[in-house]
Amino acid sequence: MRHLILIAFVVSVLVLAGCSGTPTGSFVGVEDDEPQAGAGAAPAKNYINTCTDSEDGINERIKGTVTGMLNGVKYEIEDKCIKKDYVIDYYCDGDVYKNKNFVCQCSDGACHD
Repeated sequence: MRHLILIAFVVSVLVLAGCSGTPTGSFVGVEDDEPQAGAGAAPAKNYINTCTDSEDGINERIKGTVTGMLNGVKYEIEDKCIKKDYVIDYYCDGDVYKNKNFVCQCSDGACHD
C-alpha cells in the first residue's frame, strides 16, 4: 500500500511540474543569420531557373550534359551508366532538368547495340 501512495505522489509531482506553464529547457531552433518566416522576415528570393541540354532532348544513344541554374545554384550533370545495364539520360523540361532511364548495354553515358 505504501508503494502505491509513493507512486501516486511521484506521478502527481511530475504532472504538476509539467503543467506549470514555465519552460524548463532551452529552445532549439535554427541558428543562422537569415531572418525566419514571420514578422520582420526578408521576402523570398526570386530565382530564375535555366536549363540547357547539349544533346537537345532525350537521346539515350548520345552522351549529353545538362547545365544551368536551379534555385540560385549552378549545376552541370552528365548522362551516365549504372552497372552497364542502363543509362540515365538527363534532359531539360522547360527551365528545369529531369531524367529518364533506359535499359541497354551502356558505356560512357550512352546506349550501344
